[in-house]
Amino acid sequence: MIKKNYNFLKLTVLAILINPILWFSISAQKFAFTNGRPIQKGLDAEPYIDTPTRQKIDLSGKWDVLLEKISFLDKITNKTLQKEIEIPASIDFCGRMVFQRSIYISNRQIKDFCFKLVALGMNYEAEVLVNDIPIGKHAGGYIGFELDIPDGALLPDQNNVIKIIVSNELNSTSTIPLRKRFHGWKNYGGILRDIYLLATPRLYISDLSVSTSLDEQLKSGTIRVEGKIFSRNFGGDTSNSKFEGKKEITCIVNVELYERFTNNKVVEGKPQKLVVFGNEYVSFQTSVKLIEPKLWKPETPNMYMLRTVLLVDEGKTQKDECSLNLGFASFRIKGNSLLLNGEKAVLNGVVWHEGSPDYGASLTYEQMEKDVITIKSLGANAVRFAYHPPHPYMLNLCSRYGLMVLEEMPVRNVPSDVLCEDEFIRLAENQAREMLDRDGRFPCIVAWGIGTQFDTYVKKTEKFLEKIVSAIRERDDRPIYYGTSFILNDACVSKVDFVGIELPSCELTAFQRLVSSWKILHPSIPLVILGYTKEVEHKNRNGFSDPMSQEAQARFYIQSYRILKELGTSASFIDAFADWRNDNPMLTYGFDNCYVHPFGLVNEKREKRLAYNAVRSLYSGDKIPLFPAGKHHEKFPWIHIVVGFIVIILLGKEYNDRRFSQSLKRALTRTYNFFVDLKSFRAASLFHTLIFSFLIFATIANTCSGLLYHFRSNRFVDYVLTYILTFDFIKERIVYISWNLLDGILILFVFFFVLAIIVSFILKLFAVLIKSPVKFSQIYSIVTWGSAPVIFLSPLSMALFRILENTTLGQISLVIIILTIIWSTIRILKGVSVVFEYKPLKLYLIAFMAFCIIFAGLYLHYANFYGDVEAYIKFTGNMFRGVW
Repeated sequence: MIKKNYNFLKLTVLAILINPILWFSISAQKFAFTNGRPIQKGLDAEPYIDTPTRQKIDLSGKWDVLLEKISFLDKITNKTLQKEIEIPASIDFCGRMVFQRSIYISNRQIKDFCFKLVALGMNYEAEVLVNDIPIGKHAGGYIGFELDIPDGALLPDQNNVIKIIVSNELNSTSTIPLRKRFHGWKNYGGILRDIYLLATPRLYISDLSVSTSLDEQLKSGTIRVEGKIFSRNFGGDTSNSKFEGKKEITCIVNVELYERFTNNKVVEGKPQKLVVFGNEYVSFQTSVKLIEPKLWKPETPNMYMLRTVLLVDEGKTQKDECSLNLGFASFRIKGNSLLLNGEKAVLNGVVWHEGSPDYGASLTYEQMEKDVITIKSLGANAVRFAYHPPHPYMLNLCSRYGLMVLEEMPVRNVPSDVLCEDEFIRLAENQAREMLDRDGRFPCIVAWGIGTQFDTYVKKTEKFLEKIVSAIRERDDRPIYYGTSFILNDACVSKVDFVGIELPSCELTAFQRLVSSWKILHPSIPLVILGYTKEVEHKNRNGFSDPMSQEAQARFYIQSYRILKELGTSASFIDAFADWRNDNPMLTYGFDNCYVHPFGLVNEKREKRLAYNAVRSLYSGDKIPLFPAGKHHEKFPWIHIVVGFIVIILLGKEYNDRRFSQSLKRALTRTYNFFVDLKSFRAASLFHTLIFSFLIFATIANTCSGLLYHFRSNRFVDYVLTYILTFDFIKERIVYISWNLLDGILILFVFFFVLAIIVSFILKLFAVLIKSPVKFSQIYSIVTWGSAPVIFLSPLSMALFRILENTTLGQISLVIIILTIIWSTIRILKGVSVVFEYKPLKLYLIAFMAFCIIFAGLYLHYANFYGDVEAYIKFTGNMFRGVW
């Protein structure tokens, strides 16, 4: 009978061990989110509007791509080498990617034009080579760049090979953004946005910078234009690298201003005469004054187009033309109010995240315009581009459709010590300047954001803020802000024009308390809510009594908007317009896809939720819809009670066996004697040992499941796990276990069984080293019966999810669990000492050394991963004290 039971147990164990292969199997994932559409043309083709003197050679379409240093995990998830990818594309891969394609350039084109490569976004670092000649490098994935291609690099009347090496590998100290971003966004790699060759005449306008301003009465507007005139072998033989073309060229620069939508000329500047020497450049500055300009505002988004023309032959021949869209608007802060064109403005908006399930971060122009139209139809007058600058076409759309914009840098979740490093400040200053140089002329932009949720708990961060504010002020005078979650103790508020608060998903009472507290603490600055949100299950229509239903989400926005209106909020943004993807799995939102933020008024596929219609009613002043309460009963985790009862019943059944009951009593009360008997095979049978070990593993699994179930919605636990678990697939499993109780308990059961086997093998290796003739079955028995105190956690594991709701009882329970683990560990070491006939003191010393080695190994791993471990520990402490 015993033999039959033993064989049955072996088959059971085998079946349990096979199941994790299914649980942990990784299905094929989409690798490249391709856009592949041609570049935009016409008056909205930012940043270079099409003009008669220039050509664009579209580089979108098929590129060969090679992934370097591809990992085993990437291979089994089908992230293998692909021969061709349609560019633009967002690639779900972290590492170096080599893109290559050929482009035909005619001899006439090379003779008449000089070329630069224009890329609107490559993430994160990019190196460009043309026919194996290095052209240049750029760092920063969300602001485009352009690189001049020197004469001789392109070959006439043949295919030219363009190679681009892109890496989206981030680190934790010297990239912007950093590697780990709690509840951030997806770090796609590749050529995310448009890419093309810009062919300009050999005498051309470059580095054009345009800024607008209004006088105090808003009656007069001024456009200031700065730029350079380049001559590259103008009038020379480009096939002869030694010939420098004409030695001296006299040219005229002039600017003309047109109404954007009527093409009527409004004003013309005074022509400026310049002399350019061969293969050199000359800088120029000019300005145009406009009386009674048509101001930009959401109701009447008036726009202008500025044409900068370059003439030769005493103004008779036009050689180059560069056009830009712009507008006139004044954004100021007066007291605790935002002023648009001198009038008080209240911003009612949404947060827009760049992404979709079809295109990743490489949205098509059609999709971007659909999003803007949907936001405008919502009744919103503002949009916040969260976490990083958007595609420039989004700013063009917002300017044309009339949406005020908050645009911010990708500085998020950064410790103060990292912020104040000179290298990080230099990178941030460069990105700030690039952002303003690209987007400063758009009239829709209300304010510039330095970043969100970095460490403003300490005043040390003021050094970073002062530097970035100074860099922005050199180019623009619009308000500057940052986002914070340190509602009660932000130490750096005075360094910017205003600070916006980001609120977590919370109950309405907590929402009102947080917002009111911030207003009381900072009454002299505008009350700006950068993001408030409510998670939702898309298919849940159970009524608002179910907190995860669409009705509950809609009702929350109605109630919270009323609170914000009563408090006199200057700007508020619902986070978000659409669901978006995160780079790391999120514990708090594991009820569906743990990589997707389930907050949107529409889902990832742009399917509208009830909240969309509710918010449209709020923003438009229409009748507020009513929603049914429905019936909701909170799910009760019966599985914990069932497992606990099964353990207790099986333990009671086995306890009726005289030999088992004696073994358990002696293991608990006469530990030394028990292990002496175990050494001589007089203790518990192997069958009883296996049964008892399974009961222990079930108890530990049930206990851990109860802990995870309780903390699954705790943001601080989610935050800590994000930073402790550097391998996302581990956290992904923990998220799954936390939200899927039955599968979770089974997975944990197998995990602890395998862990016991591994510990037994390590101890067996130790026995071999000290030449102790101990069998593996004896070692497994030591691990099992040494862990006997764990069985007393069975009753606790049944109700742990409820006990933890009481702070005092929860703390007592956690102490009991920790003490039980320590007690069991000491008992196992004692058993090893007795059975292996090894001195206890010496064994404890070896165990302590092993613990130190493990700790040192973990520290080295984190030091390699994070660089400055202490900085992140301090930041976590500040987050705990200031946010949670």
